[in-house]
Order: sequence, then C-alpha cells, then structure tokens
Amino acid sequence: MKIFKQKEIVTNLLTKYPELRDNDSRLVSNVWVHELKQMKFNHDSIKATVLLSLYATGRLTSSDSITRLRRKLQEENPQLRGAMYNKRRNLVADTQIQLGYNT
Repeated sequence: MKIFKQKEIVTNLLTKYPELRDNDSRLVSNVWVHELKQMKFNHDSIKATVLLSLYATGRLTSSDSITRLRRKLQEENPQLRGAMYNKRRNLVADTQIQLGYNT
C-alpha cells in the first residue's frame, strides 16, 4: 500500500476513533479491516491462514509501518495524540538518563 494512502487511513482512524490513539493493536486491526474490505474480503469470516498469507506476502501493511506512522502523525499533530503521549515521552527521557545519554 502506498504511504500517502496509509497516512490518510491512519489519520482518519485516529480522528474518528480517539480510543485508537493509545492502542496500537486496535489501530493495526482497524487498518487491516479497512484493507481487507478494499480487497473484497469479508473480514468477519476470513480464515486465519488467509489473513496470515496476506500479511506474509505484503498485501497487508506491516504493523511496524502502521505504528511508525501513528508515532509520526502524533508528533506532528497534537490533536491526534492520546492520553498516553506525554507519559511515553517522559519515559523516553527517564530511560535516556538511566542509560547515561543525558548526563
């Protein structure tokens, strides 16, 4: 899937469903449902083997790409941030201190 289309889908999902802003598993699932519908699959009855085959052959967007895009969108668009955004940012600073990066 092209990056512009991914960005549009993730932005729309984060806007329409704020609960997805802090839950990557649900966000990825929703993106995949959207993609399955585009491919004319019935997401309610698709077999696990078919889903895994679609993922393994790259026909479904990788979960890493979706979560990376979510992070970038939230960095650039404060209105798309969830309740956990600042908590996660603070954890980064604490971890860097513990690892000796910020002395």
